[in-house]
Amino acid sequence: MRSSASANYSRWHRFGGLPSEMNPRTQGSNMPIKRATTKETEADLEARARAAIKLAFPWVPDGAIKHQIKFTFKFGRQILEVDAGKSRIEARLDILLEKDDKPLAIMELKRPGLTLTGDDGAQGLSYARLVQPPAPLVVVTNGTDVRILETSTGNPWQPTTATEEAFKELITQANRVAGADIRHAIDTLMGTTPNVWMQAVRRVSTETIEELTASSDEPALPFAADFLAPRAATHLLWRNLVVGEKLLVLQGPPLAGKSNVLRELCARTEQSDALATLYVEAGVGGGVLQTLADAISRSLSWPVSPQEARDWLNRISNHDGVRLVLAFDGLRAADTASVREIEDLSSNAFGPSLAVVVAMDDAVAQSVLKTPNQLSLSPLGRRSKVVSVGHLRDGEFKLARALLGQRRLYLMNGAEMAPEYREPWVLRAISGSGQAALKGKPETRALSLPSLLGPRLLEVVRKRFAQDHELRRRFRGLARSMIADAQDQSRPPEIVLQQLEMGIIRRTAVKAELEPDDLQWLIDHGFVRPGMHDVAGATILVRLPELLASEMAHALADELVKRSKEDLHETAAWIAGAASNLPLGEVVAAQAIVDAAKRPNGLPVGLISALVAMPPEREVLDTGGHYAMVLPNGAMMDIKFQPDGKGVVVIDGEQHEIDLGDEEQVTYKNIHPWLILSHVASTPFEVMGDHGAVREDPNLLLQIGTCRVPLRGNRGPQSLRMLPTLDMHDGVSIVHSDAGVIEPVTLGILDYLSAAEDQADNWVATAASSGSVALLSRVHIALGVLAGFETHARSGWAKAQLKAVILPKLREAMGDTEEPSPRI
Repeated sequence: MRSSASANYSRWHRFGGLPSEMNPRTQGSNMPIKRATTKETEADLEARARAAIKLAFPWVPDGAIKHQIKFTFKFGRQILEVDAGKSRIEARLDILLEKDDKPLAIMELKRPGLTLTGDDGAQGLSYARLVQPPAPLVVVTNGTDVRILETSTGNPWQPTTATEEAFKELITQANRVAGADIRHAIDTLMGTTPNVWMQAVRRVSTETIEELTASSDEPALPFAADFLAPRAATHLLWRNLVVGEKLLVLQGPPLAGKSNVLRELCARTEQSDALATLYVEAGVGGGVLQTLADAISRSLSWPVSPQEARDWLNRISNHDGVRLVLAFDGLRAADTASVREIEDLSSNAFGPSLAVVVAMDDAVAQSVLKTPNQLSLSPLGRRSKVVSVGHLRDGEFKLARALLGQRRLYLMNGAEMAPEYREPWVLRAISGSGQAALKGKPETRALSLPSLLGPRLLEVVRKRFAQDHELRRRFRGLARSMIADAQDQSRPPEIVLQQLEMGIIRRTAVKAELEPDDLQWLIDHGFVRPGMHDVAGATILVRLPELLASEMAHALADELVKRSKEDLHETAAWIAGAASNLPLGEVVAAQAIVDAAKRPNGLPVGLISALVAMPPEREVLDTGGHYAMVLPNGAMMDIKFQPDGKGVVVIDGEQHEIDLGDEEQVTYKNIHPWLILSHVASTPFEVMGDHGAVREDPNLLLQIGTCRVPLRGNRGPQSLRMLPTLDMHDGVSIVHSDAGVIEPVTLGILDYLSAAEDQADNWVATAASSGSVALLSRVHIALGVLAGFETHARSGWAKAQLKAVILPKLREAMGDTEEPSPRI
């Protein structure tokens, strides 16, 4: 199905000429006419260049020497450009002169009236030595005085006779320019010429980013070639750099997209006349200056030592009008050499034209920005301005959604409430898989993506890594480590919630399940990143959380098969506990059940029955009760309910009072068994009965669909957002239809009704006769979405079922003629 969007058009009107009484052409000769353009035009520059050529080479026939105000030259392995047409405000312009279609000279054209000095010609000599083939002469002129230099020596050219033979000898000498002279030419341009070094550092950044762009062979690299979602943090960095901030710290949790913010900053400054960003991968050993020197040497063939790199930065830092931004990605607290060098680069030893941006994880920032005793700010903490990046905010999600739409990938209504779609790595994964699915398809084809992913994400992962057996073997070891660590009751509270959000595993747990060589291989290839947690100690972060989730499902399936031979109620409690302690837990647990059911002996249907017998429970919070929770950033939050309807919330020692109103405060416990089943029910499956195999997922949808509370996972940035719900009688709470499909069980109903032509009528009739307002509400939402798919073959059927069967029963069950307004 293809989604379409309306377009807005602006109409531009062209107005006629000035009225006659205002037109200068109709006025008397005494009316002055001013020149509209005060800057030098292209024609002015061309005329000035021709006059200068005639002045420098009066013996050469007119037209024999051509000039280019735009030319390229070889800078190491890169090709850079000089464009005098874009540099007319400068006091000196560089122009390439050619004779017989070969470089003759670089002409430094100074502004008329400026006196020639001894320093003039240095930049022109550098260009002349780097153009291919080298230009034998450099001409420096202000339109009146002329100085001509030999490229090979830098000395004035003083031929006995200016003849063709003299030119040929100069060309021969220019082609003998020594390597040391070329090195000096590069040094000169990188230290004195902004339009050169700005291009050069941008090329270094581009090359580094290309090296770090993921491919089928290296999927864990941080960048995706065709996907870069705009982030608010990039705008904040830009705004602070424009106003002159010298040190900015970009902090956020792992996999929040910090690297891509720096990539976006590079792209945003690409066309800037005032800012150029040099992206540097920090933490690769030897300090940031060594890393910087290596990147420049590799990309530009300009060999510099760390000290020479520092000296170059010092020269650049005192230039007026342009700024170099050093963007260091992935600083680690243990890299003390880099920390000291960043302190140096951000100090007053460097001028205002050098800015430093450092991206680091939250835990690293906590360590680096404070002194070892954590009581005061470190030098970096005192100097820096902090910009944070995390899960996608609403505005960022809208932009990412639009970006997916440009790639013909459309998210269903309700996706804005899905926590998984606020994870940058999830959006990147579905963008890659969606593009692969559309490859070779006509431009009129598009994909409609569900508002919740669930096991679909794991299906994508398994297709992607189906042939990479060794990587999967290593990740299976990580999966077992993650499961074992999540079951450790002695874990510090500070890491418990972090492990719900991402694949952070303590090193002690990894050692028990993974060979040392395998762990080192994963580190060396970028699939995991070592870290140090202030409380939990040494950790690793898994850089492919989707593959970790898939392998955790396989590992849990192994354990399910073993446990299902014993007490099924204990097994059900165990898998529900796993879902409540693992990243993407309910999805992983549901996939584990499906995987286990595919094993040779299958899975006892009694396990499903045991989970069905564990429905969610509504719990009213006591007045005067005291509750605690851990936020995703590790902060502890205490909540105290007072008899006067007030609530006292304490976060990191800071107290806030909120008005809770007269309504009772309600929470739901034991939600994971049915949440797991809501994902299981979205997958067609059969059970063996007395009369053979019977498809059971439609019956499970009917059972789970009666859940009296919303069935959603409680993790991610949307966890603290209130759902748009309607509170019914008898404590039933249903999702408002305007919210779209935000529950996996509703998505399962939609999938079933979209495909089950033979049994769908009977299924809808059974749901309608259930008397369950919760089930009727979910069927109402699913049919409404299906009816809205105008191009779907069952859209008309869905409209008829809504009107004739579901809406009358829903209104009857709700005791109202129309759906009330949502409570949000």
